[in-house]
Amino acid sequence: MECRLSVPGDGRRYPTEACMNSTLHQRLAEIQWHTFDSACGFDSAEIPRLLVSLKSNDSFAAVQAANQLWNVVSHQANVGSNSVPTLPFLIELLSCSTNEIQSELLDIIYCFACHARMCADGIESLSLTGWHRELASLLIANRSTLDSFARSDDQDLVEWSELIGEQLDVVARKLLQRRVTMRCTTSGEVQFVGVVNQSSPPRDR
Repeated sequence: MECRLSVPGDGRRYPTEACMNSTLHQRLAEIQWHTFDSACGFDSAEIPRLLVSLKSNDSFAAVQAANQLWNVVSHQANVGSNSVPTLPFLIELLSCSTNEIQSELLDIIYCFACHARMCADGIESLSLTGWHRELASLLIANRSTLDSFARSDDQDLVEWSELIGEQLDVVARKLLQRRVTMRCTTSGEVQFVGVVNQSSPPRDR
């Protein structure tokens, strides 16, 4: 059964909310969440259920899911590799969530941005390599969406946007220095084409 809605006077057909939820379930099911680490030992396999619960019409249930998700992917600002597949879904959900849930999601994304900043600054032996670099690049790729909340009427969202922006300003400069060339595939995966450190002297040919 096709779950699309026809609008009178409009030749196009749009997916219904039920269809979009179904698509979300399908996309979440395609990811092997158990292969991604949580910095604090939480079960990454819980992430799909929590992401779906964020769309609940029950505001209390949605907030509870956001709080649990914070624990799994950014507990006390400890971030693991499960942040990488989680981030695109958070960005997507920002556009269809209440202000309260948006604030919770931006809180999580702020933790991701702080981790990327720590990697950029080389704190605690961290560096912009591997999944850390992929997370940083995904954050930069979605900068316009994150910056847009600075124009919100909700002061909490404005503050989160500004805090995230402060972290990503530093990360962006570091990535530029390294001249990280990346491209996004149709599935949203980030591929790195080449990395050149501008501070390194040119090699003899």
